[in-house]
Amino acid sequence: MTQEEMLLEAAQTEIMNLRNLERVLVRDEEVKKRAIIHKAVYSGPQSYSYLEFSKGLTFDSELSTTLPPCKLVDSEVGVSALKDSIANEELIYLAGVRRVGINPTTLDKGLGRKENARVVRNVVINRKPSVLFLQETRVELVRPSMLRKLGGKNLSGFAVSSSEGASGGILSLWDENWFISQVYQISFRFVAIKGMIKKSKEECCFLNVYGPTIESEKEAFFEELLSFIGTMDCPLCEGGSSLSMVNLALAGGSFTWCNNREVHSFVRVDRLLVNDNFLLLFSDIVQVLLPKSISDHNAVALEISQVNWGLKPFKLFNYPMDEVRFQDMLEVKIKKVNRGKRRGIESILKELKEVIKSWSNNNRMQLPRMIENLEKSISERETEIQGNTLALMESIARELWSLYKKDEQIWFQKSRPKWIQDSDRNSRYFYQYASNRERVSALKDLEVNGNLVSDPEQIKSSILEYFKKAYNLKPTLEVEHMDLHFYRLSKEQCFVLERSFSEDEIWEAIASSDNNKVPGPDGLNMGFFKRFWPLLKEDILKFFKDFYSEKKLGKGVNHSFITLIPKKTNLVGIEEYRPISLVGGLYKILSKVLSRRLRVCKDSLIGPLQFAFVPGIQICDCSFIANGGIDYWRIISIVL
Repeated sequence: MTQEEMLLEAAQTEIMNLRNLERVLVRDEEVKKRAIIHKAVYSGPQSYSYLEFSKGLTFDSELSTTLPPCKLVDSEVGVSALKDSIANEELIYLAGVRRVGINPTTLDKGLGRKENARVVRNVVINRKPSVLFLQETRVELVRPSMLRKLGGKNLSGFAVSSSEGASGGILSLWDENWFISQVYQISFRFVAIKGMIKKSKEECCFLNVYGPTIESEKEAFFEELLSFIGTMDCPLCEGGSSLSMVNLALAGGSFTWCNNREVHSFVRVDRLLVNDNFLLLFSDIVQVLLPKSISDHNAVALEISQVNWGLKPFKLFNYPMDEVRFQDMLEVKIKKVNRGKRRGIESILKELKEVIKSWSNNNRMQLPRMIENLEKSISERETEIQGNTLALMESIARELWSLYKKDEQIWFQKSRPKWIQDSDRNSRYFYQYASNRERVSALKDLEVNGNLVSDPEQIKSSILEYFKKAYNLKPTLEVEHMDLHFYRLSKEQCFVLERSFSEDEIWEAIASSDNNKVPGPDGLNMGFFKRFWPLLKEDILKFFKDFYSEKKLGKGVNHSFITLIPKKTNLVGIEEYRPISLVGGLYKILSKVLSRRLRVCKDSLIGPLQFAFVPGIQICDCSFIANGGIDYWRIISIVL
């Protein structure tokens, strides 16, 4: 063996033992030259300082263009000269809405196998991700040829944390036409890329995390990861851990890993997490479980949902009712509306609804632009704050505050947090709450007769058929005649229930209702009826009088929306949803007046064993009692 070959072998051995080498990528350089270069770089204190820089802390846009050495460099020349000497060489340093991101997670035996690389390539071709996370690549040196095979022309940006021999390895790829990388942070357990989304000019960070399984390594790992996440004040998408992040519901399944043994074991291992800022940037994202390939892990995709469910129903928000222009416009319209003998409050509200809808849509679309213009005006006035300009600036600030308050009211009603009565939070909080509520309730796909359906029209028709069948079933249990004595009402109680409706009674029902509730098809909340009660009072009283005398409702009054409430997360079948009926404003007022009358009779009719629809008692109490009885019977060995 020649001296040069001995040097090569010694350098290769040292390379394998030094973890820092895993941060260096080489483009088609011969092994001999590469080994001699690294041997020189790792010798001496000055070069060690350089390796501390390349070891994994933050790389800004200037340093990321600095390439690792491609020729033999004397380690005594120092870090600055070393960087200058390698700036123009051909080696690659760590570089590093459609579908926002895909996390194919761990790869069986790594990217070294052609089969695994082909699977990843198929994911890129079929799903066209903007960002791709790969974990457990088991590759020490990633060559450009491998990157081209994986990402093709689409995913040209990359960042890598190399493996330790055949263990670990993280690779992040991204579309440079969609995301411009600016800062990187590389660790053995995670790869972070911070940059800007090209189209929206919004800052964003993508964090690819491959956590340790050994208990003794977890504390140091979480300290490092928490330290990094704490410095991030921009939207963050993370694939791996679950530190103070939002774990989106997983559509298409519940588990991401299977042991593929005779006795199956399923676990949710892989996930894509986001922070609140990321949810503000991408409000329509969903997490989807992709079909499994040759790996024992399922790939997980984070996609922007673009499903068209058709027209959305109208909903009145509270903020217009604080506008003087809106109140004046509606008052004029209410006074001018045609009140014929056969025309009831139903048709009047329908006519007003179209006027309100037009006004609300136009003004709400202008709200962000008005806020932006006022903020710009304040900035301009601050630069020339002299004389009476201060008074003008204060006036603009008050108007800006008013617009923000309106924006907050919109998102407060959308979020509908039951435990908040006063809007003492900012609009950002309510926006996040509403967005998360929409994601949890969203119907992305449905299992029908064993097949997964995602087309909105097929989903709607399947739901319609399911509930048609469910609500038209004939009872299978025949109740025999039983000689029972039921509770009876007194004459005084009957009189209370059957007396005619009074103005005070109707107003009390309206006044005690929640302003923010928008029940059903008419889209008019209780705040509307409260605010315009003086103008609509006579028409509402006529509606109650007609109902009392004719014993029937006007056309459309009892129309309602049927909405599905999810019973749990990660829903699959229709039976996992609970249907509820959303009625219109007039029907809501009528039902509340009648329910308030029934209160005086409740104690005379409902016994102590009634659990449903009684204040202070939950319907689930029945189940607790039944389960307790069954457990007791089992204890005393009674055979059921």
